[in-house]
Amino acid sequence: MSFRKRGYVVVSVLLLIFVVAACGPAAPAADNGGEDKATVEPTPTVGPGAADDKADADQKPTAVPPPTPKPPEPTKPAEPTSPSQERDPDDPPSPTDEPRPTPAVDATPDPASSILNSGLPHPRGLDGCRSMNIVTIPHEEFKFIAWCTTAVMEDVADACRGTGEGTEDEKQCAISRVADVPAYTLRELLTPCVGITDEDDYAQCYEQSFIAWGQHAIAFNSVWNEILLATVDDANVKFAFASLASCVRDAGYEPPDADSPLPWQEKDEARAEANRTNKQTIIDDTERLRVIDQCALSSRFYEAQEEKWISEIERLMASDPERVRPLLQEGVDDALNAPGVPAFLTIRQFSSNR
Repeated sequence: MSFRKRGYVVVSVLLLIFVVAACGPAAPAADNGGEDKATVEPTPTVGPGAADDKADADQKPTAVPPPTPKPPEPTKPAEPTSPSQERDPDDPPSPTDEPRPTPAVDATPDPASSILNSGLPHPRGLDGCRSMNIVTIPHEEFKFIAWCTTAVMEDVADACRGTGEGTEDEKQCAISRVADVPAYTLRELLTPCVGITDEDDYAQCYEQSFIAWGQHAIAFNSVWNEILLATVDDANVKFAFASLASCVRDAGYEPPDADSPLPWQEKDEARAEANRTNKQTIIDDTERLRVIDQCALSSRFYEAQEEKWISEIERLMASDPERVRPLLQEGVDDALNAPGVPAFLTIRQFSSNR
């Protein structure tokens, strides 16, 4: 089985993972101009006259007695004939239906193939993909993820298939090759398996990879929500929120709910859905979003949140390092320690926060 066929199975899952990881309101989907759809060429419908001609041509001649002369009769209007009926050669031709095009039908393309071929290449190529940290990249860089997923896997497959003495050497080659890739999904989900030549070993690695990713995703969301709620309750964050709310009101908009996480930071689906049904927490106006994001910067609200995130991670690392491990695997600690406001706290669609 080729790498590309293997990769099809996982790419749609990867894209969903990365979109969720964006932590912000989704941007409108780009119009691809229908490039991914194919249509069936119109097929003309044959009229009954053509069918008559074919029937006449196929009919074999038989011996008949000579016709008896008859007095001329008035010409009668021609009646429609069926393929089984004969027609007087002097009759006018039968009316024919205009050809009707067959309605265009969307062909069903290989969805994984469409995904793999629709991604935009990263402007820095494979090096750009290998440096991606999903919690820090700007919103516009998410359009490179489909291409990068394929590029990283193909690079590993080309470098590691057939190396060493067998499966373990091939897998170790893959692990070493992506060890410095910060994006967990690019590094861990299926990528360590794509260099394995033996199909049975590949299938086993594939299954184990998905199980490990599922466990990671559950643990990541759990500890994320724990820290997020601790941040909402923090006294310094509440103080900064008062300034944020005042700033938003001064701009003529309703501030977000003080007792809930900011919607773009939320990862608890049940709580996010409850917030969407509460009119006080629904944020659907782009300009209001922009104002809230800018006020969060100017009031140092994001900075207060950042300090609480750092203190919570440090607390967990001392008391329960395994619990905080999923955040470290995703590079959250690197984002917090980098200069400026961590991108995952902001609305990354807006350039004002960079």
